[in-house]
Amino acid sequence: MKAQTERLLAHLEAGKPIDGIKAWELLGIYRLSARIWDLREDGYDIEDITIRGKNRFGEHVHYKKYFMANIGTGYV
Repeated sequence: MKAQTERLLAHLEAGKPIDGIKAWELLGIYRLSARIWDLREDGYDIEDITIRGKNRFGEHVHYKKYFMANIGTGYV
């Protein structure tokens, strides 16, 4: 398993949700969805929700927040 994937797995197994911005800031992961795909391919049950809102320019945006399914939602 790659170092980025290991860091992401430890974060998720600690019951902490993650999105793209936090993945970059906390774990140095730029392509979060690719690492999520790796974990899902390895059999980990990772769920996601879509967050909708506005960015700092007032434009409508949406992004995914990921969490381990068997640990609880904790996505708020």
